Amino acid sequence: MSLELMFNAVNINLVAFSHYRPEITGLVFSLFVIAVAACEATVGVALVLSVYRNQKDIDLERAKSLRW
Repeated sequence: MSLELMFNAVNINLVAFSHYRPEITGLVFSLFVIAVAACEATVGVALVLSVYRNQKDIDLERAKSLRW
């Protein structure tokens, strides 16, 4: 969850930076946003694979080791 918040903070910073630097086109920042979204998807897949390797099942209702 904290990684998701950090990726969202990066996207907000890119939008704010593009507001103050109008000479850089929005296309450059949109490419950065797409790269950040790809990183988010990679982290999600890595989490699912990690749960599968440890539990041999991806049913999160049965994954008791994720509880406090």
